[in-house]
Amino acid sequence: MHEPLAVSSTVPGSPVLPEKADVKYRVSKSRLPRGKLSAATLARQNLLHPSAELPSSHPANRIKAHRRRVQVKVPRACQDAIAKTSSKSEPAKKQLSLQKLVRVLEDDIQLHVGPMTEQKKKAIEEALAAFDANPTALEPFIRFNPDKNYTRNLVATDDKSYSLIVLCWNKGKYSPIHDHPSDGCWIRHIQGAVNEVRYWNDGDKLVETANMLITEGVTYMNDSLGLHKVGNPSDDVDAVTLHLYAPPISQCRLWHDPSNAARSTSTVCSYDTQFGK
Repeated sequence: MHEPLAVSSTVPGSPVLPEKADVKYRVSKSRLPRGKLSAATLARQNLLHPSAELPSSHPANRIKAHRRRVQVKVPRACQDAIAKTSSKSEPAKKQLSLQKLVRVLEDDIQLHVGPMTEQKKKAIEEALAAFDANPTALEPFIRFNPDKNYTRNLVATDDKSYSLIVLCWNKGKYSPIHDHPSDGCWIRHIQGAVNEVRYWNDGDKLVETANMLITEGVTYMNDSLGLHKVGNPSDDVDAVTLHLYAPPISQCRLWHDPSNAARSTSTVCSYDTQFGK
């Protein structure tokens, strides 16, 4: 098994910017695009421009004309630093409470109506990403059992189209390699870090295709992407994740030996607790 790749977030020092020209800039409110203002959107819309009162001979207009002739190459590290700075200035997204998340899944996305579509998949991911991931919001469902690798704690379900489950991972413990006989499984990071290892069944053995350390956000998995196992690689910190299965999974297949793809067992997917009890 390959070790998870460690990604460095260190960014070189900020670039030295040229001295500002003696130009006053204003924001054209009439040109503001509706919706989210990302750094890329601001760049495309060219929202900052010299005041209209400046004469054509003003240095600012000569600078603007010069910019049209010269293409400036910005180092990638500087681009990343600028993007991070820009994202901090965006308004904070509204976070969903657990009650609101369930309401969105049932009433807005309507998982119980019609087949799973790419539009629904995207809406599920966005709803889970907007969920307030503070562990206190899930406290009634966070239950560890020292005798198990992990516990499965049912939060909400309609018994037909979805189940929302909190998984609590003991230190250094993993699930077996398993499949997902459903439209998919979404994993929302809550606490600690979890390691997801993906495999592809080539008929003879299970070939490892990805090894990821999940410390934030939402990931998605279904059988078209292969098989996987998930666990807590830490020896010091417990981990918690929120899983959405659509529809609910009542049973799945397990592989205990990656070198023998033909040997698997079927197991019933049970719960350690239901609705906080």
